[in-house]
Amino acid sequence: MQYLAICEDDLLFQFMRNVAAEQGDIRYLVANDKIARGIKRQGGKAWHGDLLKEETYKKVNLRHVDQAIVFVRDSEHQDRICRLLRSLDKRVSIVSLTSDSNGNRESTDPLLRHLQLAHIFEEFCAAQLLDTLNIKKVERIRSLFVDGKKIHILLQHDPDPDAIGSALALRELLGRNRATTPIVTFGSVTRPENVAMIRLLDIQIDRISYEDLHKDGARLALVDVQPPYFDRPLGRVDLVVDHHPKRTSFKARFADLRSGYGSTSTIFTEYLRAAGMEPSQRLATALVYGIKTDTLFLERGSNLADLSAFNFLYPIANKAMITRIERPALPREDLESMGRALSRLQIDNGLAVIHGRGQPRRRDSADGGVLPANRRRRLERGVRPGQRPRGDLRAQRRLRQERRRHHETALRRHRQRRRPSRDG
Repeated sequence: MQYLAICEDDLLFQFMRNVAAEQGDIRYLVANDKIARGIKRQGGKAWHGDLLKEETYKKVNLRHVDQAIVFVRDSEHQDRICRLLRSLDKRVSIVSLTSDSNGNRESTDPLLRHLQLAHIFEEFCAAQLLDTLNIKKVERIRSLFVDGKKIHILLQHDPDPDAIGSALALRELLGRNRATTPIVTFGSVTRPENVAMIRLLDIQIDRISYEDLHKDGARLALVDVQPPYFDRPLGRVDLVVDHHPKRTSFKARFADLRSGYGSTSTIFTEYLRAAGMEPSQRLATALVYGIKTDTLFLERGSNLADLSAFNFLYPIANKAMITRIERPALPREDLESMGRALSRLQIDNGLAVIHGRGQPRRRDSADGGVLPANRRRRLERGVRPGQRPRGDLRAQRRLRQERRRHHETALRRHRQRRRPSRDG
């Protein structure tokens, strides 16, 4: 579709530029050269001229225009422009955007529609309104760290891709480097996919102690995690950005919590877009993988914001790198553990069961196994990924008993399904 947007200034451009790529090609006709140059600098196609003269429209070649959109504040001039367009082309569709006071006028021209500006405001302005809110938050975040002091970006004990990508984005947003703004954790990265991510994308995550969090007056920012997650008080917290619900109250100089989002990487992608910053391939790859893993490829807990962020990042990201991250080399101990587990394989009426009794349990996994992430099956209840089972030996024994009950239940149900019906 070819659109011609006619306006005295760049208002229609600001309304429509975010949908141009989806809806079709939009050209802008404005009243003077200065406005046209401004639109061109922002990536638009623009011409200028007297909007009431026929010669102006001959430059545009109306034969290639499917729809003209007219917004001029003087209603008399707007009517004259609509009549001029119709006299030049009998088949062009015209949308006349009007104020609330005269938006319900009827027209004898079947290809002319008068629409109230308020009716299209939400469609065309939603992204701009969101950008306005996000740029205010970006400015607030930057104001927290104007003193130039070192910033520790603290992640959970076993950082996941969403946290890692978000931390990288925060550092980019602040214009910092790894020396002045290190990414830190009290634990370590253990999951093979996550280890592959930080290795392939050259992301350094340092281990830190509680005592060193504020060493030499360092500032503290938390991403994808909130202060109550930690066992000990963190002291002064400058920033918290997270997509998880707020379970317990905490204090921070600024917090942006969006439980409706599927990932924290989505929030930081919106920050970058609002600030007019196009992420590098490395950063886009980290953010895409963060969104993908936290939303199970946009299937779990995601909304339109996650989809929009993913669509923005995906063309920039390194898809081959993501494939390499998702298929990491397993450590030798995991392969040996897998071999021992396979040696105890039991087959009952076509159902294969592996009981992991005695297998070393990785602290980053709730699966109790060593298979790649896309083949694991969760066998435990009540233990979140990334958490160590709490309690003493009796609690761990209960977990092993629960796994055994899962296996026995699976075998029993399988036998029942295979048992011939008495009626048959």
